[in-house]
Amino acid sequence: ILASGRKHENMTRFYYDLGLDGWVVSSQGALVRHGTSDAVLHHRPIPADVAARLTADATAAGATLIYYHDDAIYVARRNRHTDLYQSRGRDALVEIGDWARLAGECPLKVIWMDDPEATAARFPVARERYRGLLDAVITSPEYLELMAAGTSKATGLDVVAREYGVSPPETLAFGDADNDVAMLGWVGWGVAMNVASPEAKRAAAMIAPPGDPAESFARAVAELIRRGMV
Repeated sequence: ILASGRKHENMTRFYYDLGLDGWVVSSQGALVRHGTSDAVLHHRPIPADVAARLTADATAAGATLIYYHDDAIYVARRNRHTDLYQSRGRDALVEIGDWARLAGECPLKVIWMDDPEATAARFPVARERYRGLLDAVITSPEYLELMAAGTSKATGLDVVAREYGVSPPETLAFGDADNDVAMLGWVGWGVAMNVASPEAKRAAAMIAPPGDPAESFARAVAELIRRGMV
């Protein structure tokens, strides 16, 4: 199962390349949709009133807002941050101009994007300001991501596991970032890449052997086979 902070549509190229046929967990666990049939198993967007606060607060703070709607990823207008974001994920971005055009809408998640120092400073403030309403995580030095409270890759995978009749101890997962922490703790055996964030490594039961970062996943799988775990 692919589980990612990316939008579902961004994940499908990996899904088909890998020859998968099943559910995809996307948008940090806010959406679980079948990769072939497009059936939706789980959908947990941010409530409209909270989303309105987020857009207003981001505008007041001078942060670049990236708005994950079911239909598209919206930005107010293009700038150096949106260009950086698009260069990394290759998502299509739609300029909305005025956030009032999305009044009453419920995004899957939003990203406040800024320089790393500003993002780090906003993280504890946003976590306190939206306590009980949203969960916050820094997924890249520039990205502060906010989702509906209780939303993570772990909650998305839990929905899939229950659909398949699989219990958490029967599962394993691989991850490398802070948005993988909940997932690595939920599964029966969490594996962090050798270049993972410190938080991800602490949450994992095993860390991939050292070496070339591009081959970390392969080394982790080889180690699991050596241990007789898969």
